[in-house]
Amino acid sequence: MVDPTIEAPSRIFIACARCKARKRKCDGDTPRCSNCVAHNTECNYAAIRRTRGPGKKGRGAEIQEKSTSEPCDTINTPDNADLSAANAAGRRSPNEVSSTDVSPMLLNGKKIPFIFPHFFLSNTFAQDISTFKSQIREATSKGGFSPLMPLHMSRRLIEIAFEDIIPEPHFINFESFMQLFEAQYADNASSPGQDIARWALVNGVTALAGRFKMLPGSEDDLSPIHLSFYRNARLVLPQLIGQDPSLLSVRAILVMAMFARGIPDAKTFTMLVKNASDQLETLERAWSLTILPLTMSQREEFIRVYKFANELAQEANQV
Repeated sequence: MVDPTIEAPSRIFIACARCKARKRKCDGDTPRCSNCVAHNTECNYAAIRRTRGPGKKGRGAEIQEKSTSEPCDTINTPDNADLSAANAAGRRSPNEVSSTDVSPMLLNGKKIPFIFPHFFLSNTFAQDISTFKSQIREATSKGGFSPLMPLHMSRRLIEIAFEDIIPEPHFINFESFMQLFEAQYADNASSPGQDIARWALVNGVTALAGRFKMLPGSEDDLSPIHLSFYRNARLVLPQLIGQDPSLLSVRAILVMAMFARGIPDAKTFTMLVKNASDQLETLERAWSLTILPLTMSQREEFIRVYKFANELAQEANQV
């Protein structure tokens, strides 16, 4: 029998904006919830509570009612014969396949466009992964760079993994990274192009995201892919260390260190953290001597990068 004196736990009807965005449980405390207090971040609540629309049953009935006069076709996806015909002139690489399939599909009796990355279609995924891995093996055997993944795949991977792989406080924010990411693809998707630090950072973050989202049991198939991105970044490391330091080059080295930590490769992890710390010290000396102009935003960015590098340095000292 339930004790009537025990009160039922109160239900939190409104979560703060940060908890909603990160899909975390919010205790609803004001002025800041416990999650925001723990991460020392700003906590905001929506002024107007958004309400849910009709349930699945209601939506299904509405769609069914509107589509009674429309013909019902089956899901149409390209088969192997279609792919063979499309590639008759030569096998296309994953970077060259179309980004979406827009053939119709049915949802509760309603015919709607079926939009899905072509690379992930069930009847092409294994073949495209095999082709991509062949490109990686060929590039590795020649000592060159491996190509980046198709843009639509990489973009989506970064979008869903960034908050989980870049710890708070972010030593690079999402918007800034995506600008560099898009610029790298626009410049060159198979070699560093005009900026080796940008190339190293984009490959390092892509490697971290790929490893984070890799499903258990798929390591043998997918590990060579994100390891190839880490290798892309490592190939330009001597140039990163030898050139004049920048916050971008420090971030790239720190991302490589994060990946090495998870392999795990303690020796490489320690080496990378030390090089990142050395570059930060060089930057700090240059700024203190006013050799380089320093804006307020640059100082704030420097502090965030410095704090994260210091955390990794403390961890490296314990290895």
